[in-house]
Amino acid sequence: MKIDAIKFAGWRNFKKGEVFPAPGVNVVVGQNGQGKTNLLESVYFLSTGFSPRITRQEQLINHESEYLYVSGKGTRAKEEPVWVEMGLHRDNRRVNKLNGALVSRLGEVVGNIRSVLFVPEDMDLVKGGPARRRRFMDLEICQMDSGYRNDVERYKRVLQQRNALLKFSTVDGTLLAVLTEKLIKLGMNISCKRREFVKKLSLLARLRHRRLSDGTEELALCYTPSFCLESGECGVAAQVREHSKQERIQRTTLFGPHRDDITFLLGSEDLRSYGSQGQQRTAVLAVKLAEVELFLAETGDLPVLLLDDVFSELDQVRRRLLMDSLPKGIQAIITTTEPLSETNPQKTFSVRKGQITELV
Repeated sequence: MKIDAIKFAGWRNFKKGEVFPAPGVNVVVGQNGQGKTNLLESVYFLSTGFSPRITRQEQLINHESEYLYVSGKGTRAKEEPVWVEMGLHRDNRRVNKLNGALVSRLGEVVGNIRSVLFVPEDMDLVKGGPARRRRFMDLEICQMDSGYRNDVERYKRVLQQRNALLKFSTVDGTLLAVLTEKLIKLGMNISCKRREFVKKLSLLARLRHRRLSDGTEELALCYTPSFCLESGECGVAAQVREHSKQERIQRTTLFGPHRDDITFLLGSEDLRSYGSQGQQRTAVLAVKLAEVELFLAETGDLPVLLLDDVFSELDQVRRRLLMDSLPKGIQAIITTTEPLSETNPQKTFSVRKGQITELV
């Protein structure tokens, strides 16, 4: 995957702008608060339809604009051209186009431009709550599996209906049984895909982490679903019945993918509790680099790698190890507050007050 052109209007602190990245390494230089991260975020928005940093999408719109527009043109594996356009109005109306044609469902455009993004906030993958890790899984899997987003959206609707039913003092048992059956089927499908994703990611992340830590540490990712997937639908249904009394008391659903989590282990220790900030950062970087390999294995195409301020807390040795770890032929866009000799970019851009300039 190579992005040839990124255009936007009303996006974050950019009123209007366009960038033409080189096919290799691109460096974006600027002080904090000028818009470097917003540029990377626009590419990830084209990949997933959402921002990884906020949940209220209207916050992406420039405060002087009524809508945002982001466009990305590029080529995928085998020189296949792709053009994705996304628009969002303040009233949450969305317009999505793929290769110039309007599409009604977001899932039809998601994953046509694939990218892997690292931002400093990704430290919350280790340090934050389970919701952050569930969101991470959902956004990444949807780029590789076109049907996954539909399953998640359907699951959310059924979950909302079931929780609403449990709020009543007297619950319609027949309706509850129907919603429970739907929730189990959808939930198992989602959790099985998440488990497979984490299993593959863990194997690749372990290898990447060995390189970044110079072989001194061993990383593992463990997926922890809220029910035992091996027991099948009947077994899960039995587990759900065990929770039924407590669900009536708490008036909410106590099982399903909305309660799943990932544990990061360094050796046998939980990285969240025992890891230093440097160890946590290295682990997240290893996971992001592992994602690149997983995308290639699953889709036959390298994603665009987006690295935000990744060098600020790495010493010179780890900077070089990171750059040496990038797959051959990958397109990368890297932000930094000052030029770095380790990056050896094909193109360099400057960002200041929401204005992007290509440096010659």
